[in-house]
This record gives sequence, C-alpha cells and structure tokens, in this order.
Amino acid sequence: MRRLLVLLFLAFTVIELCFTTLSPLAATAVPKEVTFYELGESTCPHCVALLNTFAQNFPNNTYFCDIATNQACLVRFYSWLNFSSFPASVPQTFVIYNKTYILAIVLGEVDNATFWSNIANSAPNNVQFPIYIGEQLWGYINATPVAQQYIINTFLYPSQQTTTTTETFTSTQTSTPLPGGGISYRSFITTLASLAITDAVNICVISIYSLLLLMIATRKSRKIAAISGLLFTAGVFTGYMLLGLGLLKVISAFGGVPTQILRYILAAYGALLVASSFYTYARRKRCKVCKDDVGFLGKFFSAGRWVEKSPLLHFVFGLLLSIALIPCSAGPYVVFLVMLSSITGVARILYLLVYVLIFVAPLLVFLEIVILAMKSIPEDKVAVVRSIIVPIAGILLIVVALGFI
Repeated sequence: MRRLLVLLFLAFTVIELCFTTLSPLAATAVPKEVTFYELGESTCPHCVALLNTFAQNFPNNTYFCDIATNQACLVRFYSWLNFSSFPASVPQTFVIYNKTYILAIVLGEVDNATFWSNIANSAPNNVQFPIYIGEQLWGYINATPVAQQYIINTFLYPSQQTTTTTETFTSTQTSTPLPGGGISYRSFITTLASLAITDAVNICVISIYSLLLLMIATRKSRKIAAISGLLFTAGVFTGYMLLGLGLLKVISAFGGVPTQILRYILAAYGALLVASSFYTYARRKRCKVCKDDVGFLGKFFSAGRWVEKSPLLHFVFGLLLSIALIPCSAGPYVVFLVMLSSITGVARILYLLVYVLIFVAPLLVFLEIVILAMKSIPEDKVAVVRSIIVPIAGILLIVVALGFI
C-alpha cells in the first residue's frame, strides 16, 4: 500500500512538472524577431502587471522602457504623443517585428498571453497596422513599411535612426464612425458600464476612499459627517471629470512630476495620521484627562487633523486624492477615454458624466450605509472605533500613495 502511494505521488509529481515545463514553452512560442516594447511607469500597477505577464510568458521578447526613471524613455514617450496625438496614458505596447514592422499597438493592460501570442504570430502588413484598446480592436493606422520603420527608429530605438519620412499617417476605424472607435452604441454603453464598474471596485481606490469616509463618519454629528462625505465624493467626481475633459494635461506636460508631488504630500499626511494616533494613545496612557493642544507636539498633531475639522476641506482632499492616485486607478478610465476620443460635443460630456457617476456610486452607497449605522453606535464607542480606523487609514494612504500596491 505504501509503495502504491509512493508511486502515485511520483506520478502526480511528474505530471505536474510536465505541465509546468510545457506551459511556458507553449506561451513563448513566438518568433524570436518579435519584441513586446512596453512604454510604462514602474510606479504604475497596470504597467507592472503587464510587464510581469510578458516576463512570465515571453521573457526573451520583452523590452520595458520606464518613463518614471529613464529620462530617455520619457523623452521618447512624449515625442511619440506629440507625433501621434495618442492620450498621455500608460502602458502603451508596441509589438514589432525585426525592428522593421509594427504588428500592433496596444493601449492598456492585457494579461491574456494568447492575445499577445496571436499578434506576435501575425504576418507583417505593408499597408497598415491595428490599434487595440485592451483586447478590443479600435481601428487601423495606414502606414507603409517606410512609415512603420520611421516610427520604430524615431520613437522606440532612436539611436538606430537612419531614415526620414514625410509620409502622413491616417487612421481607419473598424466600421462606420460610431462611439468608441467603430463599435455599436449598445456595445459602447456595455463597455462603458463594465469599465466604470471595474474602475470603481479597484482595491487601490475603494479601500482608501472607504477608510477616509469611515474617518469622516466616526463623528458625533451625523449631519457634519454626511456633508463631509458628500464634499469628499464631489472632490473625487470633479477630479475625474477634469481628467476626462482634458483639463489636466498640464500634469502630463511636466512628466508626471505634479502627480508625484501630490502623492508624496498624501503619504506625508498618512504618516502624520499614524504619528498623531500613537501620540494621542501615549498621552492618554499617562493621564486620565488630557488636552489635545497642550505643548508644541500637541498643537502639531492637532493640526494634523485639519482635514477633519472643516467639511469644505474634504472637497479639496478628495480632488487631490483623485488626481494623485491616477496612475494606480485609471487603467480602465484610460481605456474609456481613448474610446471616447472619437466623440465630440455634448455627447462626449454626457458619456463622461455617466462613467464618473458610476465610478463614485459605491462611495455614495458606502457613505449612506455608514451614516445610517451611526445611529446604532454609542457615543462612547466612537472614540474606540476612531482610534483603530485613523492609523489604518494613514498606513493605507502611505502604501497606496507611494505605489506599493
């Protein structure tokens, strides 16, 4: 019996090793001349996730150009944006063959190895190449082999540039012009809703927003808590609308520096929340009745709760937070904005409004639940709940702002 169990164990081990060995071989079955050239940021979760997909499935065919740490990559990226009028979003992946042909350009994160393998094994085209938004085919760019090599040599491998071109590049959509680059209205609305919901439940966003709303709600006055929460949500709403309307392009013009500064400010505020919590806990251990504003440290840490003392400041905080966390949260949003780029006028604003309303809906629902739950929380328990929530919110704010998740 023991021998049988040993044999079964060995058999399962061999089978598992076979699958483990064969899976990467199947995934990496792409021509050696193909390169997945990813323009992205090392601080962007979507970029890192895509890079991990490439590293696991196509380790010998991957090149990552980090615009966050490599000045040359940053220059290439913004030169490409100025040339192509593509949105200032990452990741953008060029699938190129032999540094001569562009097999496709893909905007956004796609973790489907088969999708990438199919592109890599497609034949080079002398007339055009496709543009994908996620796995959705958006359209085609008309470009001869000379034009394709010009793009590669100018914006991807500029040191190899040996040719110039005066050719113009035009795009052709997959069908007659409709919202989202050639897909039907029904498909567009379905895609809009799915992207907005995906964006809204992003753990990077909903966790920090939820904790901050909890901080707002752990107050004695339900009215003040409700006003603060609504203003905070309005700030988030405004930030996303401004981004969608293209009014935040100044951030891209400075290479993302303003966003980085905002994230450091938020991380510093998170550290202040944590330090304030420990300071308050230590003082209450030493005295039965303590005043929060006694001495320099007391006044300093009391000032650390400035955002909680004025409901109006919650609007500013929500606005700054939505902008600062764009690299973390805007993967689906970027895809939607690219789809929206083919729409103009009032329709564009209405579609954008629907998306952002869906995005903030969970915040409003969560706030309503917390406000209603405040009825059943005794006032003497509010301080206990608050002492737990505030440091957790501070730690999570640091983690998210610095791009650790």
